[in-house]
Amino acid sequence: MRTYTETGPSGSVVTILRLSQAEAGSLPSQVYSARPRGRSGELNGVVVIVDSEAAPAVPGHEAVDEH
Repeated sequence: MRTYTETGPSGSVVTILRLSQAEAGSLPSQVYSARPRGRSGELNGVVVIVDSEAAPAVPGHEAVDEH
């Protein structure tokens, strides 16, 4: 699992969790309900991105742009 923070246009900070399929399957359903691969879901300011394989962290880059 990788965790990133990103500042939105309004100045709000969003936490991004980047998970593998296996990690997403282990989350409680009330936290995250599975969505198709490559799609993200948002719950209370936390964005969950599920990859077939979680990408490695890139040194010096905290923000992730999935759009």
